[in-house]
Amino acid sequence: MKKYIAFLMTLGVVSMQGAALDYPPLELWNKTEKPLYFAIASAKSMSDDKVMSEPLTELPAGKYVTVKSDSDLVDMSKYTRLLITQDPDAKSVTVYTFSPNKYMWVRVKEEKGSLVFGPQTGPWLGILGNTERGYPKDKNVTSADYKTETLTRSFAQKAKKAAKGLMYKYEIGG
Repeated sequence: MKKYIAFLMTLGVVSMQGAALDYPPLELWNKTEKPLYFAIASAKSMSDDKVMSEPLTELPAGKYVTVKSDSDLVDMSKYTRLLITQDPDAKSVTVYTFSPNKYMWVRVKEEKGSLVFGPQTGPWLGILGNTERGYPKDKNVTSADYKTETLTRSFAQKAKKAAKGLMYKYEIGG
């Protein structure tokens, strides 16, 4: 019986890894109890502030957003900048800058009233080697692959909502 269960578990892990040949470049999970607002932009350098002028998109509590692999939002050969805030009217926002050529499967959770950002760990604390959606953890970013900074948005940049035309680049689920 033990061998049978081990075989089924191995088969399930192998099939999950082989099923996703075209991985999305970025997936963000909102594991908080409040909505998050985010913006994404590819950048030529780690200090490129293009993301600050991008429209914000709401990500409801408990949901995830996947940037489609054929989207022009993320060019994996460049830096990717991800702006996250819980208040679309906030002057100070957190921006994460990812190194080029990295898959960015990340999550935001809340601990003791503060937002905690990091790579997705996956079910069973990552023991299976995959994220919640079956992406291989060994291809995912680590905390060494991104830089965190707090930036101030100008009045002109504040609280822009995403146009409905942008939504074709995302898949929101959960």
